[in-house]
Amino acid sequence: MIIIHRRNSIKWASVAFSAILIILGICITANPTISAIFLCYIIGFIALLAGVFKIISYFADDMYGLAFEYNLALGIISAAIGVVLILHPNNIIRLLPVIVGIFILTDGVFRFQTAVDAKKFGLSEWWLILLFAVFTGTMGLLLIIHPFSGTSLLMMLVGISFIVDGVQNLCVSICTIKSRKSIISKRDN
Repeated sequence: MIIIHRRNSIKWASVAFSAILIILGICITANPTISAIFLCYIIGFIALLAGVFKIISYFADDMYGLAFEYNLALGIISAAIGVVLILHPNNIIRLLPVIVGIFILTDGVFRFQTAVDAKKFGLSEWWLILLFAVFTGTMGLLLIIHPFSGTSLLMMLVGISFIVDGVQNLCVSICTIKSRKSIISKRDN
């Protein structure tokens, strides 16, 4: 019973974190002239919280181990990025799109592997995870390369990347949790 409660808590925390990323992405996209230092603090705080959440969720009971498979590594990276952004926002402003890009590209690459593993397990939604992983990785790569001139356009890309990453995390959580429920019901019948 404790494992089920913990799993449900992690599931809802994952959904909440995804929603926060999506909302932050919408806010940045809608107002791309937001102060870069303020944005560093916000992204740093969210990255730190995301890191802590990902580290904790890594230890959650997950039937396949797919939803939270790479969360320990991602959590450590995310928490470190968060601390750096909070402690050194003035030094980071110019690197902000690259830092966000590296995080989002890394998340996309790990989710690509999650999609491959989901296919091996026979999950029918593996292609959806793969689609979001490729799209997320592409957005992260664009932020790293950032061939865009103008801060507003770059900030819009950061916002869109957060939206895509949030939707990707939501998709992975929903697809793997849904599959777990269907497997349990098939097993019980």
